[in-house]
Amino acid sequence: MVCICATVRCVDNRTAVTVLQHPRERFHAIGTARIARLGLKRVRIETCAPWENNETLLEVIPPDAALLYPVPGAESMTALEPAAMPRHLVVLDGTWFHAKKIYDCSERLRRLRAVTLPDLRSDYRIRREPRSGYVSTIEAIVAALRIAEPDTEGLGGLLTAFGQMIDRQLEAKAAAAP
Repeated sequence: MVCICATVRCVDNRTAVTVLQHPRERFHAIGTARIARLGLKRVRIETCAPWENNETLLEVIPPDAALLYPVPGAESMTALEPAAMPRHLVVLDGTWFHAKKIYDCSERLRRLRAVTLPDLRSDYRIRREPRSGYVSTIEAIVAALRIAEPDTEGLGGLLTAFGQMIDRQLEAKAAAAP
């Protein structure tokens, strides 16, 4: 694992972000929720195991929050008027398989308004996304915040830190190769 902590600068986001993280993702060397935790002023990361009853944990999510997840019927954030932008985003962190497990096991999450992003290209070169348009947690958060609060400074720096994490991981892997 390589440390990028010193490269992450704090962003004063206005839209609160709650990341529900699958337990297997928590200590993953190339997980991106840690960049959100280090770089966003208004972020909360909670471990959310789909095999446990998480309804009490989910009660802290405001009823007007929006789930950033590509489910049928999700509203495209690019189509929303400024007044309709969510003030609180809920993001699922884990592999796409694990994120779906978290979503499927929670009635509370399924009742939230769902929003989605335009088709994006992921720069996550060390982890393969299962479909075109699927991106890492930090890429999704940054894209959503750029839409919701286009005047917020420093969001690009989070993606720079993400790129540095990938580069350093690839360098470490190459150095360890025989």
